[in-house]
Amino acid sequence: MDCLSFRRSILADPGSNDDAIVEHADGCKHCRDFRADIRRLDASIIQAIKIPVPESLPAKILLRQSNRPRRASGWRWAIAIAACCVVAIGIGLRSETAESPAQWLGAVKRYVDRSGISTDPAAQIAHRDLNEILNRIGVHMDESIGTVTAAIPCRIGNRAGAHLVITGDGGPVTVLIMPEADLPQIIEFKTAKSTGVIAPCPRGSIAIVGGATAPINSIKSKVEKAISFI
Repeated sequence: MDCLSFRRSILADPGSNDDAIVEHADGCKHCRDFRADIRRLDASIIQAIKIPVPESLPAKILLRQSNRPRRASGWRWAIAIAACCVVAIGIGLRSETAESPAQWLGAVKRYVDRSGISTDPAAQIAHRDLNEILNRIGVHMDESIGTVTAAIPCRIGNRAGAHLVITGDGGPVTVLIMPEADLPQIIEFKTAKSTGVIAPCPRGSIAIVGGATAPINSIKSKVEKAISFI
C-alpha cells in the first residue's frame, strides 16, 4: 500500500485496522501521524454534533399545547413534537454555520501545516482519475488546470473537500477545494515561506497556497476558469 492509498482508506474509514493499513502505518511516520490527526478529527466531529436541547424546552412547548382547547388533539401533539425536532435541528444548524472568515483561514493554515503531502514533480494524475475524486464532492475540473501531481479527498475545518497539488511557474502549489466554506470576501495571507489566498466560488471556496514568491492571483484565476460544480 502506498501513501495515497493509505490516506484514501483512512479518510473513508478512520477507525480501520486492516492489515495493510497497520503495516503501512508501522513503517511510515507521516502517514501514522496523518491517521492520528484524522482519528482525532473524527472524534471531535462526533462530539460536536451531540448538541443537547435545553431540558425545559420540550416541556414548555408541550405545556403550551396542553393549555389550548383539546379539539383535534392528535395533530396538535404531532405539531408539538415536530416543533421540538425543528428547534433541535435549528440549534445544530446555527452551530454548524457559525464560522467566520478568520476561522476558515485558521482551518486552512492548520491543514496545510499538518498535511505533509510530498509529490514527485514528474508525476501526473490522469484527468479522469482527478475528476473521479472531485466528483465525490460535486466538483469537476477541466484540462486547463494543467499538470496535477497529487489529488486526495480531505477534510478542512470539519468539512469535506479535496487537496490538489498543481505545477506552478515557481514550483508546486497547493489547491484546496472547499465546497462548504461560504466566505463573503477574498482573504489573502502571507508568511516568510508562503503566500496564499482563499476566494469564494459559485459554491463554497478555494484556497491557493504556494511559495513566498508564487504568482498566487494568476493561479487563482486559472483554477477559477477550470473548476465547475455538478
